[in-house]
Amino acid sequence: RSDAPEPSILLVEELCETSLASVMCDNTGRPVALHPLWALALSAVVSSALSCLHKIEMSHGGLKPQNVLFKTAPPDLTKAPESFELAVSTMQNLVRLSDFDLSEVYSMIVQDPSKGGWESMSAVRYLSPGMLLQKQ
Repeated sequence: RSDAPEPSILLVEELCETSLASVMCDNTGRPVALHPLWALALSAVVSSALSCLHKIEMSHGGLKPQNVLFKTAPPDLTKAPESFELAVSTMQNLVRLSDFDLSEVYSMIVQDPSKGGWESMSAVRYLSPGMLLQKQ
């Protein structure tokens, strides 16, 4: 939404046409190199989305090319965009992060040496199951 405060996160279900994993491969499945300006624009948009998540103490927990989706097929990312600004704008309109199933809410667990063990804090954090296991 254009009237939403910045930064804002909107979790929705929508059908997306393709993923970064598909875009990064040719029709034979071999990897293709993205033009550096497209790659930088994509990185900026994904980084911004992750920053918004982190500001609300949530982590994605499973970021990979298959979870970076395009609402519609992107332009040819192997060719130079007209400008970096256009590339960023295009990515902002097309890119969606998906698969937040790996994120889960838990009470933060910390080790308190003075008490000789683990203690649960009242603050709620979001971590992937793998990150939670590292804390135990």
